[in-house]
Amino acid sequence: MPLPFIFCTFAPSKLIGSVFKLIMRNFLKLYGFLLFSVLGIIGLNAQSVSINEIMSSNSKTITDEDGSFEDWIELYNMSYNPVDISGYYLTDNLTNKTLFRIQEGTIIPARGFLIIWADKEEWQNYPGAYELHAKFSLSKSGDTIGLFSPNLTPVDIVTFGTQIDNISQGRFPDGGTNIYFMNMFTPGLPNLIDAVVSKVEPIRISPGGIAFILFQVSNVPLNLLRFDAGPGMPPDAYLDKDRGIFVWSAPSGQFSGITNFSIKICDLRPGGSTINVDITIMIINLNVSIGKLNNFVSLTWNSTTQQAYRIQYKDDLNSLEWLSLESLINATSSPTTILIPMTNQHRFFRVIEQ
Repeated sequence: MPLPFIFCTFAPSKLIGSVFKLIMRNFLKLYGFLLFSVLGIIGLNAQSVSINEIMSSNSKTITDEDGSFEDWIELYNMSYNPVDISGYYLTDNLTNKTLFRIQEGTIIPARGFLIIWADKEEWQNYPGAYELHAKFSLSKSGDTIGLFSPNLTPVDIVTFGTQIDNISQGRFPDGGTNIYFMNMFTPGLPNLIDAVVSKVEPIRISPGGIAFILFQVSNVPLNLLRFDAGPGMPPDAYLDKDRGIFVWSAPSGQFSGITNFSIKICDLRPGGSTINVDITIMIINLNVSIGKLNNFVSLTWNSTTQQAYRIQYKDDLNSLEWLSLESLINATSSPTTILIPMTNQHRFFRVIEQ
């Protein structure tokens, strides 16, 4: 009898059922493990959520769904995976950690944000809402906000002092440790803070000297800044509007004086401000005198102790280029005199304060 018929005399339904059970068991093991892993990642990453920005005195900035200006809190998920914070708690009273329970199905996207209105209007919440309403409001005079896991483990706690109307306070960069007041409030978006410009100290140069400034600006990328001439900037000065470089050659000759002006640094981000930077350039006439001592030329000038000076020269007064002696002169007293070996050529000198 052919073998196929012998094989078929075995109970086929039992065999097929056994194979099916084996396949399903392995299927469930594999995909059950994957499902558990995904849920585990979401749960673990809930610890990466921070209270990122708050506004406790909102009278004219943004409104909730019913058009009301309310206090708000922004949560930020700093991880690269979505985070399910269903069942977590938010409160402004650390003795009552379960004051507001975050509803089921609340997931913050990877590197995303969630806005929670602190308006005591919890009844406005509905399944799948993209913004929530807490059971409490915030105090303009200062408050504490706590975010807790379902087992009441602290996730993030923020304490803030007196707030300013329509100015938010938040972390920069997002999820970071430093907290700033923010003129450019950004609920649901990456936080922005004002540009900070390093102070430009008064510049001292000699007649004919060159003033050089490279403006240092932090918190804003250079490509989002523009540098413009402010009132009083010398008309013959050079200003690179994209790179923030200022160069000016002071008038030469027997001239002393102070030039005051400003440079405008414009923050090109939406809502960005303009910062006026005051500049002072002092042109100091050193009263340089020239003489002869044996086979040397003597240069004498009114120096400032501990100040460095550079000696420059050229053989043709019509030449645009000045050459420098190799080393700087550090003044130890005033006046300062140096001796320079004479040459067979007419030579013109100047002293530049560094």
